[in-house]
Amino acid sequence: MAIEPLAEDLQKALIRSYLSRVGRGLDKVNLERIVASPLAKHALFLRVLLSELQAVGTYAELSDQIASYLRVTSVSDLYTEVFRRWEADFGSTLVRKSLALIAVCANGISEEDLRMIIAPPHELLESAEWSPFLLSAELELSPRPGFLALTNDHISDAVIHGYLRSEDEQIAREQVSKLYQAVASTAVGFTFVGGVEKRIPKLLDHVDEAKKRFSEMQERAYCELPAQLIWLNDWDSLLEVLKSSDFLDWAFEHARLELGQYWRELSLHRPGASLVLCEDIDLSSPSGLRHCSSIAGLLDEIGELSGALKALSMLDEHYRRERSWSPLGHSLLKKADLLRKAGNSKSALDVAREAEAVFAGCKEDAGVAFALAEQGRFLADLGDGDGAIRKLQIAMRTLQPMGLQAPLAVVYNTLGSLLFKRGDMNRGTEYLKRAETIFREIGDLGGLARALQNQALALTLDWRLRDARKCREEAARILNEMMRNQEISTGQKENKVDGPIRRWSRSRLPWIFRG
Repeated sequence: MAIEPLAEDLQKALIRSYLSRVGRGLDKVNLERIVASPLAKHALFLRVLLSELQAVGTYAELSDQIASYLRVTSVSDLYTEVFRRWEADFGSTLVRKSLALIAVCANGISEEDLRMIIAPPHELLESAEWSPFLLSAELELSPRPGFLALTNDHISDAVIHGYLRSEDEQIAREQVSKLYQAVASTAVGFTFVGGVEKRIPKLLDHVDEAKKRFSEMQERAYCELPAQLIWLNDWDSLLEVLKSSDFLDWAFEHARLELGQYWRELSLHRPGASLVLCEDIDLSSPSGLRHCSSIAGLLDEIGELSGALKALSMLDEHYRRERSWSPLGHSLLKKADLLRKAGNSKSALDVAREAEAVFAGCKEDAGVAFALAEQGRFLADLGDGDGAIRKLQIAMRTLQPMGLQAPLAVVYNTLGSLLFKRGDMNRGTEYLKRAETIFREIGDLGGLARALQNQALALTLDWRLRDARKCREEAARILNEMMRNQEISTGQKENKVDGPIRRWSRSRLPWIFRG
């Protein structure tokens, strides 16, 4: 949203109001000097300038200070002057280290973690040293209590491109990674953290509170650590983090999109590394079974189909031993889908037939219908259109009285496309319309986009080009909306923070891979 330049009378009113809160004011000469500056029409510039004038020690220094600030050519340059004032007041080491750590963290950094990193060995940074700086900088660095981030693009540009040296950024990333690696690999909150050697958390009176604080710190580590290791090209450490069962459990729930990105990036530098995910999986508990299934889905997502098939084969063997027939049938259907993706529709058909037999044996009619629908897809791939239509029609008749709308819509969509390709325009259109209607009713945007794309193809074959174009355009709008919603929901879910932090999260994936 663009903000209009401030009018002169509004500038003067804001200046008087802002400075009066601390019992200060400006004479007419200095007031006119500020109003005459083109940059002072920028609301952020004016607010930062007035904050700095509040910090000027004596009235005699005021004119010189105003002249110095008005010589800058941008808001970012003004922030650079602010950093120099912070250094003079609070020490260059504290300010430079703090800004470097805040800048390199894609999601910001907690006060607790920052103080732990910049403190001398075996100590914590005392509040007396830290609090004055934080109070002075809170408008620029603190979008929520206890959490630090750069709050706008101008201060980000000033810190990253104007203030920090290249070695500052490298050191800060190494320090963040060192702390969070130790935290991520620690099972209990009362152990020492690597070379930092401070208790996490320290001086707590209650065990439950200690566990809660350590759990929060571990979540911050999981959220931030992979990005830092990628930037540092530390692929071995990244592999250790990404294959950790604790990290995977957290990421499957909270950072599913990023998890796939991390593994894809790692696979570029460590080919085949993702296969370690299939090692040492404990299938003796429900959580272990869910973990193995999630790993199969992840490997499928990043294109490691052999690893995904291996994970599903482990599940199949377990379900057979335990005589868990319904889970076995569903696992076989997933396996059949993967075999089709791998270009082996014949083996996929055999596995789907096995799944049908398993579901029939445990009298699960819905499962039988699912297996038949999959067989229809695979037969179509193999060129047996008549066989595919027969399987899909049986699946359709089985699902219709059950009220299972989502799978029924998929069957309608596939069946309609097949009928159109075979020249049965009327029935093909009918089934595709049914699929579209159901997908709209249940809010399945992905399914709706596929149904519209199939309709567009069918209408093109029928030379109804205007209607085909409408379907294609709506499908494209839906897919674009899905992409936007995914980006926004990922940022909100991961950070749970309002304001600028959310902006960092939405742009985080391309940003972290630029290094």
